[in-house]
Amino acid sequence: MADHTFWQYIRLKVIVTFIRLINYIFTRPHFTPSPTCIRKLIRIPSRDLNRFINAWIYYPKNYTDSQKLPLVINWHGAPEHPLPGALEDAEDTFRWVEGQRIFDLDRVALSGFSSGGNLALVASSELRREFKMNIRAVYAFYPGVDFSIPPEEKKVPEPIRPLPVSFQHLLTEAYVPRVEDRKSPKASPMYAEAISFPEHVMLVACSGDIFTPEIEAFGKKLERADRDVDVVRIQGAHGCDKTTNPTMFRAEARDFAYSKVVQSLQYIM
Repeated sequence: MADHTFWQYIRLKVIVTFIRLINYIFTRPHFTPSPTCIRKLIRIPSRDLNRFINAWIYYPKNYTDSQKLPLVINWHGAPEHPLPGALEDAEDTFRWVEGQRIFDLDRVALSGFSSGGNLALVASSELRREFKMNIRAVYAFYPGVDFSIPPEEKKVPEPIRPLPVSFQHLLTEAYVPRVEDRKSPKASPMYAEAISFPEHVMLVACSGDIFTPEIEAFGKKLERADRDVDVVRIQGAHGCDKTTNPTMFRAEARDFAYSKVVQSLQYIM
């Protein structure tokens, strides 16, 4: 809230809370865990007093306490607080992970979708070298990677249900209110040193998504730094892998992209 005036904060809080409520109502029925795993809700301590970070841990059904398991940390949803709040939560999460005996810290990967993909990329470059864990790969689905590009300039030749310009401005104002921070590597992965990312990076780009041009440019930047980059291109709109919107859902695109992630994890981890 420090970077917003009081009334800016109230306005943004009301709008975003309403959007989250609507999203929760319409997506909740789809939150059915796979029968092939067991999940447990945990509360990770935050650096902020009396605050915790909620997280779900998914265990294989045959898990025993004697096993050390590889770990994929996935970010779901958009950040609750402006920069650098989300990155600080990621740092607190990494610190908690390193204190747990059940994880194989030599086999860790990060992933995320949309704003979660942005955070996965930022965490993989900005925090990776501060911890003992070996973050081998990062998987980012249709992330925004450059906040410095005005929303009006984010276009694709054949857009499919593009995010409205007004909504993009809202997200940018809420998350990165200071214009000078929009080229910071902590907000925009495009401005991080390419060699700071893990060796393996997978970027999923949707044909009708306005973020696709910057994703393609980001992938080329990583390739020039000899990162093992796989830009997976799927047909559809931003979020077309999600069943929550039947008009945009593309099962074949989801299955193709997810199978690529599984194959990569099996090889790398």
